[in-house]
Amino acid sequence: MLPTTATIVDITLGGKPEKMYFSFRAWHTLGVNPLKPAEVQAFLEDLDPMKAARWVLAGIGGYQALVKRLAEPGDAPVAETWDLDRVLDVLDSEAFGAIVAAIGAASGAKVEAEPGNG
Repeated sequence: MLPTTATIVDITLGGKPEKMYFSFRAWHTLGVNPLKPAEVQAFLEDLDPMKAARWVLAGIGGYQALVKRLAEPGDAPVAETWDLDRVLDVLDSEAFGAIVAAIGAASGAKVEAEPGNG
């Protein structure tokens, strides 16, 4: 199964639950075409904290855009501000493992974190 615009992933960052949405916009932000398995696989290879943080940031941004897009006219959804530095600050080995599993679920691939990669 390839990633679709319906992929919503729950993770915990900095002790708080966050939602990530992997629309085509989020994948585009990463420079990955989710309809091309080779591109998805290339992204997953040599996964490191920086790539994982970029993936998280794209997903959080995608979820915030989705909530905004689905809001009723006049409703102003409040979204936290995230940037790459903030994601890296709260990214720990437990979150990294969850992200690896989430990437696998989003891409349909079976991926595992290597010891020492988090």
